[in-house]
Amino acid sequence: MRRMSRIAVASVASLLASGPVAAEPPAAPTVTVGGSLETYYQYSLARPRAGLVGLRLEPTHGAFTLASATVDATVTADRAHARVALAAGATPAAIYAAEADPGAWQVVREANAGAALGAEVTVDAGLFLSPIGPESVASKDDWNWSRSTPFLALPAYHVGVRATRPLGHGVTAQAWLVNGWNAAVDTNRGKTVLVGGAWAGDGASAQVLYAGGVERPTGAAEGAPWRHLVDAYAIVAVADAADVMVHVDGGVEDGRDGGHQWLAGAVYGRWRLGPQVELAARIDGVHEWTDAGVTPLVLGVEQVVAGTLTASWRAAPQLLVRGELRHDRASADVLPGRDGARGDQTTATAAMTAWF
Repeated sequence: MRRMSRIAVASVASLLASGPVAAEPPAAPTVTVGGSLETYYQYSLARPRAGLVGLRLEPTHGAFTLASATVDATVTADRAHARVALAAGATPAAIYAAEADPGAWQVVREANAGAALGAEVTVDAGLFLSPIGPESVASKDDWNWSRSTPFLALPAYHVGVRATRPLGHGVTAQAWLVNGWNAAVDTNRGKTVLVGGAWAGDGASAQVLYAGGVERPTGAAEGAPWRHLVDAYAIVAVADAADVMVHVDGGVEDGRDGGHQWLAGAVYGRWRLGPQVELAARIDGVHEWTDAGVTPLVLGVEQVVAGTLTASWRAAPQLLVRGELRHDRASADVLPGRDGARGDQTTATAAMTAWF
């Protein structure tokens, strides 16, 4: 017993002499820097006099065009993270065209920061690319070079706050509170809410989102109607070298002008013909219903449909060369041509995307 007592006393004395154990220093933040370059040449068979193709994010006809040059940085610490992406070119200029001061914003593609809180909840705030729809502002992440007609009808970015939480079994819930559709600077006193979830499994993924809020500026003749939007898409691998994607979107806004209802959608197919070559096809469209004499809200025309065929060659691990044929058809003469506005257009495009 005396021996055990002496051992215990010696152990305590040793611990006291050694002092408190130093806490492990936090890991240094990780910084990842990247960038991309997108450029294209597009020719329209309609030969528009002004050199512009209608209802496209890629509108230039008959000229080599720098779509975007982007530099980005992502910082990841123990529980915090931040991301900034800066861009220049025709694409960011088109995306921010609706802002009161587009030049003040078009250089910033993303700028946000956040932290992991308790209960596996992550909260971020700042400027984000919109989660609505399957297509991206970065063309390299899409199956086709040009963006679909529904992409033009939907928001491309938001400024606000986002919370996400994994629920298990591949499901992640998300909730957003933002200024509105493509509203870096809020134009009214309301906010827009987005809620929904995403799921990813073996060979398939899907997302469903609801967005609602007042999108008209304060004092608008249409009043302050609440705009409702439901958006969903799913991607399924149907074979080792083939994928299918379906996107459906519907919205309603009932204002003093009689209201608007629209339905948008797209069906995509992608086939990998080899380790470096892919072929992708897309059929898409938007249809809007309004009262007689009311200008459609989302695209300015009642209906637009398009068919697109894209061949992609991965010339190097981070260099993508694409050739694309596309035909658009509108329900009214809103597409530019050589002899004035017309109801259809056909384009051929060669494009290149590089990233690091």
